[in-house]
Amino acid sequence: MQLGNRWRGLMNRDERLKTHYLVFSRIGGKLFASPTPIETLPLGPDYALNMSKLNQIRTEFFQQIKADLTNLDNEAFALDFAPDGKPISESAKAWLESCKSKVARTFSQFDCWYLAPLFETKDLADFAYWERSEFLSLDEIVWLSVGLEPTSEFISKISPSDRFQNKQKLDAVGEYMSRHKETIRRKIDPHNRKHKPDLRELAEWIEAVDLKVHPQFKSILPIAGSNSESTAPIQVTQAPSDQMDGREKTSMAKLIAAMAIDCYGYDPKARRSDIPNEIQGIADRLGLGLSSDTIRKYLKRGSELVPDDWKPE
Repeated sequence: MQLGNRWRGLMNRDERLKTHYLVFSRIGGKLFASPTPIETLPLGPDYALNMSKLNQIRTEFFQQIKADLTNLDNEAFALDFAPDGKPISESAKAWLESCKSKVARTFSQFDCWYLAPLFETKDLADFAYWERSEFLSLDEIVWLSVGLEPTSEFISKISPSDRFQNKQKLDAVGEYMSRHKETIRRKIDPHNRKHKPDLRELAEWIEAVDLKVHPQFKSILPIAGSNSESTAPIQVTQAPSDQMDGREKTSMAKLIAAMAIDCYGYDPKARRSDIPNEIQGIADRLGLGLSSDTIRKYLKRGSELVPDDWKPE
C-alpha cells in the first residue's frame, strides 16, 4: 500500500501516459504501439479491403481501452496498475485478461501477411539487412517487394502444391502473390536459369511498368545492386602481342551473337533483352568475371552484322 501511495503521489501526466502505453503493450504487444492506422502492404485489392476493416476494428478497440484507462482517476489507476503496466488489483487483472482474449479471438484467425504489419512481427521485411546484399534471388525479390521477409512459410503459401504434393487452393491474396511472382519471374528469369538479376535494371523496369511494390523496396534496389560492383571483376592483362585486332574482335562478336541467338533465343532486333543478364549469370556461376555491359557491347556489335533479311526459324 505504501508503494501505491508513493506512486499516486509522484505520478504526473507523462508518467501516466507512459504506463497507459505499457498496459496497451501487455494487451496486444505492438498492435497498439501507435494510434495511427497500420500500414497496408501492396498485396492486392482484397488484402487492402481486409486491412481497412482490421484497422477499423483495431481503432475501435484502441479507443475502448483508452477510455477504460482514462476514466480512472490517479488514485484508482495507481491501485489497479504498477508503473510498468502490470495489473495489481483483481479487477484490473480480470479486465486485462478479457482484453487479451478479445485480441486473440479477433486477430489470430488471420494469415501471417496480415499479422506481420498488425503486430510488427519479424516477418516484416528488414530492408536495412537486405540492402547490403550483392544480389537477390527471385523469391527474395518477390517477397521483399511487398514488404515481407522471404520466409519458407510465405513461399509455401503460394506454391501450386502443399508439402504432401497435393494441389493447393490459394486464397485471394495467394492468387495475387502467385501472379505477382510470375510477372517478376518473366522479367528477371524467363528461362528459369536462376541467374543473378540486374537490380538497377529491375528498378528501372518497376518504374516503367508501374509495378505496385513497397516504397522501401524501390529505395534499396540501387544500393543492393551497387554492392555487386564493390569487387571489380577479375581482368586478364594481355601482352601487347596477344591483344585482338579489329578482325578478331569482329569474329568474337559474331560468335557470341550466334550462340546467343541459337542457344538462348536472343533477338538481335529487340531493343531490350534479358539474355545478357542470363549469360552474365552463367559466367558468375563458372567464376568468370564478365559484366553485362561487356556482354551487351559484343552482342550489339554482332547483331549489327546479322543480315537485314534474317528471320528466326
